[in-house]
Amino acid sequence: MTCEMRRSMCGLPCELKGLDLAAPTAEEMGFDKESFREGMLSVTVLGASGDLAKKETFPALLDLYAHNYLPPQVAIVGYARSKQDSAAFREWL
Repeated sequence: MTCEMRRSMCGLPCELKGLDLAAPTAEEMGFDKESFREGMLSVTVLGASGDLAKKETFPALLDLYAHNYLPPQVAIVGYARSKQDSAAFREWL
């Protein structure tokens, strides 16, 4: 998603729409070589088929991934009470 798309969706006042709201990458912030990025990260999303996960949790995780804030070895596991296979869950997202 481009900065322009984010600005149009977030409903910022006109005077703020000219600001660059793009988040810096891990490399730009200088923590791409930190020791925590060398290990494995596991994220478990409880209630993965819920509305909050769809609207907030998964977009936030995607944003972290897109800006290279997550280590290369990351596993995201979702758990939900509703029965769905992986294909149906991906379609739902």
